[in-house]
Amino acid sequence: MTTARVLIVLATVVLLAPAHAQQKPADKWDVTAANGPVTQMAFDTNEGTWMNVDVSPDGKRVVFDLLGDIYTMPIDGSGSAAATRIAGGATFDMQPRFSPDGRRIAFTSDRDGLWNIWTMDPDGKSPTQISRDKRWFINSPTWSPDGAYIYARRHFVAERSLGAGEIWVFHSSGPSDGLQVTERTGSQKDNGEPDISPDGRYLYYSKDVTPGLNFEYNKDPNGTIYAVMRRDLTTGRERRAVSVQGGSVTPQASPDGKTLAYIRRARLQSHLFLRDLETGQDRQLFGNIDKDLQEAWAIHGLYPQYAWMPDGKGIVIWGEGKIWKVDVASGKGQSIPFNVHVEATITEAVRYKQNVHTDEFPVRMLRDVRVSPDGKMVAYSALGQIYTRTLPDGKPQRLTRDARFEFFPSWSRDGQWIVYTTWSDAEKGRVRVIKPDGSGAREVGTKPGHYVEPSFSPDGQKIVYRHAGGDQSRGPLFGDDAGIYVTATAGGEPLLAREGGGEAEFDHTGTRLYVRDFRNNAYTLLSIGVPTASSPLPGRDEIEHIKSSNATEYAISPNGDWIAFEERFKTFVAPFPRTGRVVEISPTTQSYPVQRISRDAGFFLHWSGDSRKVYWTLGPELFSRDVVDTFSFAAKGGSSEPAGGGGSPRTLKTDPEAKGINISFTAMADKPTGSIALVGARVITMAGLKPGAIQGTPGVIENATIVIDGNRISAVGPSSSVQVPAGSRRVDVKGKTIMPG
Repeated sequence: MTTARVLIVLATVVLLAPAHAQQKPADKWDVTAANGPVTQMAFDTNEGTWMNVDVSPDGKRVVFDLLGDIYTMPIDGSGSAAATRIAGGATFDMQPRFSPDGRRIAFTSDRDGLWNIWTMDPDGKSPTQISRDKRWFINSPTWSPDGAYIYARRHFVAERSLGAGEIWVFHSSGPSDGLQVTERTGSQKDNGEPDISPDGRYLYYSKDVTPGLNFEYNKDPNGTIYAVMRRDLTTGRERRAVSVQGGSVTPQASPDGKTLAYIRRARLQSHLFLRDLETGQDRQLFGNIDKDLQEAWAIHGLYPQYAWMPDGKGIVIWGEGKIWKVDVASGKGQSIPFNVHVEATITEAVRYKQNVHTDEFPVRMLRDVRVSPDGKMVAYSALGQIYTRTLPDGKPQRLTRDARFEFFPSWSRDGQWIVYTTWSDAEKGRVRVIKPDGSGAREVGTKPGHYVEPSFSPDGQKIVYRHAGGDQSRGPLFGDDAGIYVTATAGGEPLLAREGGGEAEFDHTGTRLYVRDFRNNAYTLLSIGVPTASSPLPGRDEIEHIKSSNATEYAISPNGDWIAFEERFKTFVAPFPRTGRVVEISPTTQSYPVQRISRDAGFFLHWSGDSRKVYWTLGPELFSRDVVDTFSFAAKGGSSEPAGGGGSPRTLKTDPEAKGINISFTAMADKPTGSIALVGARVITMAGLKPGAIQGTPGVIENATIVIDGNRISAVGPSSSVQVPAGSRRVDVKGKTIMPG
């Protein structure tokens, strides 16, 4: 075909294509675009919440954030204290910081789709991206004294959504990936809120110094949760600059470098303190500020950023809804008045009609789903009980009639038995085995405990399980000696296999145990020898096989040739790589074949008995994918020839599985009976609360009565006009206020 004929054909195709097909889809998410129905909202305010504030180098202006917009105004509040918006709109912009020469303002923004550092002119013009992270959050910018660099906090997330921070530095010309300055302690201990000394030598930042590597919610704010660290940017040496009872956060060095301001907790109140860096003497300066976030998780800082006046005689800080100028000598604060006209575009939330009054409901959360080795039945835990169902279209039915909670069903390799665990507050937990038809149920062992994750050995003669130990929910009784244990299916004394880790299972030989554990911020698959009476040493001959920074589930095929894994809720399958070294597994690896098998999320990965098919679930649906439909080299029935019929190549599935089969059921809703009357309360109703309406007395009823029939409110109104049904239980709620929600 000649070039001219090709051009004619292409032109004809374009002309015949429908108009909508010619529209190129947007290749980048636009934060500023209207992505759904929107409404406009406007109001004026002279107060704000959690406002970061800075002072210009000449001391004449302040810049601050409010509701995701950035404003500037004269520091003396002149001109009716009206603030001018310089950044905002649909983007969320915050944490403004003037450059040392006052010609640029650094700030945090999500305008490129993720929190990154940007700079702009003092009037908001010429925005320039400084950091260009596509994965982690960057925030809390601060300038180097020469204006050449911007230090900021980089937030990382690992096995917990809380994550941890590090300090990174970026050249102010931007954009760049930045350079690491500090190193986080594990994946859950935070450091952030950087500030640079006036001579540029030291980095001050706040660091979680509580013991251990895990973030804990029950920390004592009167102890030392956070300390202010000082890092020499020349030598890299670090030490605690401030470490006191009540913690120390959000450091700000004075213009002369002799004093360090910081936030400290004193019982229930946070205060602004000053530390003389020569003598180490602390002085409480100002208390009209809000509570810091030391006990919580503060991705964007433990207290809003504040600033020294250029002459070092004052500090400008937010607190109690206002901006304060605090005199350093006396500690007296003077409010800086401001008025902000807020204009916001609100995108309506996605809403679905909910059926809240039905007598039945579909059970959508199935746990511990396991298909039998022959693929004919499935067992799972739902509503605290184990159900079985014949595939593909059988009716789910209870495996037992036990009143105890039942969890973690797992099939024997021959499909003749199911092992599972039970729990009741009175009897504690047990490991039990039962036939799929519900007969032959018995306990394995006699000692109560806290048992999870049982599974059979290949020959069915042994069971491995984890004793989780006691906790606050289940109590401490029979909670000692946590670990992974192996016991005979017929009963006997269990042998400790390993003290740590979980989700243990036998390998295809029955002589080793696969164990999952977290090591060095990586989800690791390892194996150990099975303990025996003659060789009972726990954890012997340990070998690491697979690790991943982001995976949350591994499933090994019964023959040991394949591994399925879940990462960021998606499921993947790959040949089990064996190199004698630990292999890092990832969906993006180029070292060995990996295929995604789920279009959406997937959980409870497991394999068919012949190692050909991998299963997973999403809510009430069961999905599966045959490896011979996934990889061209996967042979049928163990044959070394390419899979297919009559020598023809098998057609592979190129798209992830999108459709499963619903294996769940409906259950009766737990509905109360009878009626109850709440009498005498002040009731705030939803009357008059349509968009644009002003709240007022039409929606408030004094001395009201609410009648609840079953699980529905049947009447609400003044007590004088509401008829209470005979036989209703009356509750006197005088002096109380009742409101929706």
